[in-house]
Amino acid sequence: MAELFAAVAGERTGILTEPPVDIDERAVQFARTAAGSVVAVADGQLIGMLHMEASRYGFGEIGMLVGRDWRGRGPG
Repeated sequence: MAELFAAVAGERTGILTEPPVDIDERAVQFARTAAGSVVAVADGQLIGMLHMEASRYGFGEIGMLVGRDWRGRGPG
């Protein structure tokens, strides 16, 4: 999840996170909140995800991303 997140962030167009992404730190965050994630997989490869968690302000945050090669093909 962290590697896909970093790849999409590197495009600088689809999500609010700017590169560089600390993949290890992001992996820890995703592991800690894994119950709030749904992933899209094709041919054994993670191609997209929907991640939800409570913000520090007490409301929900939702983030979604789909890998570049899979956009427009249905996983979103």
